Amino acid sequence: MARERRPTQADVAAHAGVSSATVSYVVRGQRPNRRASASPEIVERVRQAMAELNYAPHWSGRALRSQRTRLLAVVTYSPLTPWAEELLSQLQIVARRNNLEVILLRHGPHEDIQGHLVLLRDGLADAVVVIGFQDLGVELQAEFAKLPTPTLVHAEGGPRGMSYLRQEERGAIRSALELLRGEGVETLQFVLDDVRRTDPSGSSRFRWAAEDTKSAWPGVRFEPVRQFDGAHPTHAAAAALLEGVMALPSPALLCSSDRSAGTLLWAATQRGIRVPDDLRIIGMGNAPLGLMTYPPLTTLGVLEPDYTAAMEHLVSRVEEPDVQPAPFDFPWELIRRESA
Repeated sequence: MARERRPTQADVAAHAGVSSATVSYVVRGQRPNRRASASPEIVERVRQAMAELNYAPHWSGRALRSQRTRLLAVVTYSPLTPWAEELLSQLQIVARRNNLEVILLRHGPHEDIQGHLVLLRDGLADAVVVIGFQDLGVELQAEFAKLPTPTLVHAEGGPRGMSYLRQEERGAIRSALELLRGEGVETLQFVLDDVRRTDPSGSSRFRWAAEDTKSAWPGVRFEPVRQFDGAHPTHAAAAALLEGVMALPSPALLCSSDRSAGTLLWAATQRGIRVPDDLRIIGMGNAPLGLMTYPPLTTLGVLEPDYTAAMEHLVSRVEEPDVQPAPFDFPWELIRRESA
């Protein structure tokens, strides 16, 4: 049996009574800040013709002709933190506004990232966003800096040629240490919420906390808690962690995510541990759950996060190759509530 011929843009143009160029415009989409080449009525007529003919654009052919995929790739750790979920939501809004789509390249162990790099070098996406870039290590960072596509990375700094979303986290970590020191804390444990690592030195947040504690608060006992999985917590894991912590004098927990901090706060109150009287807890990320815990969670983060300016800049680099990379600063602050 002969295969039914697939409708073309020329067929749609004839059916709608417009030019093929107009159909191409509707299929390709147009950035909101560009002058439209067709009225809303014409656009609707073309879309109706496409539906009636069951026309679907051929993605690979369109990408080959335009040298554009209309895709934004996000390279991110897995599982996502609440902060990363918010960042991704904002990116998807900006992408839709600019007729783009977002795809995720998620990784656990760092070895997975090499496969992502191959896809990106081969032109999978028009632009790249890298979440958690500062924890990848200098060799992987250098590989991302060599990509031929505009790249926006979440990091305090790194190689040239990329745009940076900087949160200046270390200043807020110092504020948290000063708060705990002023409250008479004698034992500080850092909870590393990262299922990918067994060595906490791979976390920049842990390194900063350790270095600043050693230099500015030498009298406190500081050590990491390495094996609490905030993404998939269990009662047994939380109980074991809290049992060890509460055996120490005047303890506090500094958690690398609100996810772990909120879970441990809940587990502590279930066990009759008074927060903050018996145990002080601080999270990171300013996730919405921090306002729903009891007591409300003290955290580090951006008070009203809006990253759309950085994302629009990334899109503009795709559309206008002369636009240069730039840093965007969203400094963290200590958001004190009642858990510390």
